[in-house]
Amino acid sequence: MNRSRVKASMALGAGLAAVATIAAASAVAANISGTAKNDTLKGTAKADKLYGLAGNDKLSGLAGNDYLNGGAGNDALSGGPGADTIVCGAGVDTVLADAADKIAADCENVKGLPKPALSVADVSQAEGNGPSSLTFTVSLPKATPLKVTVSYTTADGTATAGSDYTATTGQLAFAPGETSKTIAVPILGDTVVEPDETLSLSLSNPVNAVLGRATATGTLTNDDVPKAKAGHWHGVVNNGGSIDFNVASDGSGMTNMTFTFTADCVPSAKLTDTITYGGTLPINPDLSITANGSGPGFTVTFGGRFAPDGASVAGTLSVHLALDDGGTHYVCDAGNTGWSASFQG
Repeated sequence: MNRSRVKASMALGAGLAAVATIAAASAVAANISGTAKNDTLKGTAKADKLYGLAGNDKLSGLAGNDYLNGGAGNDALSGGPGADTIVCGAGVDTVLADAADKIAADCENVKGLPKPALSVADVSQAEGNGPSSLTFTVSLPKATPLKVTVSYTTADGTATAGSDYTATTGQLAFAPGETSKTIAVPILGDTVVEPDETLSLSLSNPVNAVLGRATATGTLTNDDVPKAKAGHWHGVVNNGGSIDFNVASDGSGMTNMTFTFTADCVPSAKLTDTITYGGTLPINPDLSITANGSGPGFTVTFGGRFAPDGASVAGTLSVHLALDDGGTHYVCDAGNTGWSASFQG
């Protein structure tokens, strides 16, 4: 009879071992290991080390700077007060942590940590004359032990997707400990003179973070120099006549220029004449032109400015000359006369 009672007691003890609570004495820090069952492990006020091993365990470090390792199984881990290190191991684990804790990347569900604010910064660069990229920087104010993700997308400002840049969307992923990532937006540079242009990049749908500065502006600054169109030009002199010239292939000067003008003379007469210039008249970087010339019995002042698009030009000219004709000496003046011309091709 006594022997049977002993066997029953032993069987009951074996059943209770399936869910064990293991706590350490509080006098010194402890190394506490569970079993292959579903254990509840509790530390002390010291810097303890708790190992869950197998089973769906509950680990509580309590006070102190503890080390908790859940091991295999779906574990629940809480370091408590202190700067704890928590490793989850295999399984789907849940951690209750605070900002002082160091959380391993294998911990699936982390609660209690403050969420850092994601921010994106403005960026500005020259547009360029061909394909390039505009790089936005997205940052966290400090490292977090959790993986952080955030979506992003671009939108038109004064820049237009498809002609100035390529519309871009995607998702950034910050590994635990990373604080900065970049997003490259393809830029479609050209040689057209145009104002500075802008586009925006916006963040959305953060995971394990919140949004700080969620939208940034990208500015493409104009780096193209205006030039007169190369080729033949034709126009009019306002007091009667025409003007023709060519612009060099690099837009640097006017060549083969001729213009016809009308002048009033003393004694009273009208003079129509043509001046031909075979040299090169420089076109200044600001698209202005200025020239003074003289020859036997005449002086010429010529000036103007090309339009910013390089397809038209206007200015003034004056011609003063003295000549003898039929025994009469004439002094003739074309005055300050306007002229204009346009690109012909």
